[in-house]
Amino acid sequence: NASEGKIGNITIQKNQGLYYSPTAASGFGLWATTEHDNIAFHAGANNSNIGGAPFRVYHNGDVIAQSIDVQGGNIGNWSQR
Repeated sequence: NASEGKIGNITIQKNQGLYYSPTAASGFGLWATTEHDNIAFHAGANNSNIGGAPFRVYHNGDVIAQSIDVQGGNIGNWSQR
C-alpha cells in the first residue's frame, strides 16, 4: 500500500497522483487533484510539461489529442462508416 515514493520508475506523489517521465519528450501521468492545470491524465510529455502533452484529458471531460486515428465507431453524433 504505497502512498508516496516510487514503484519501479513510476513516481507516486502523496494525495496528487503518479507519473513516469523517462525523457524530456515522453512520459505519462495520472492526477487526482486539479493542481496540474486541471489535467486528470497526460501522455507524451514529461512531468515538467504536463500542459504541453500531445494527449491530455481534463477533469471536466475535455480531451486534447494532437494526432488521432479513428478506425470506426461513433463520436457524439458523428459516425465513421
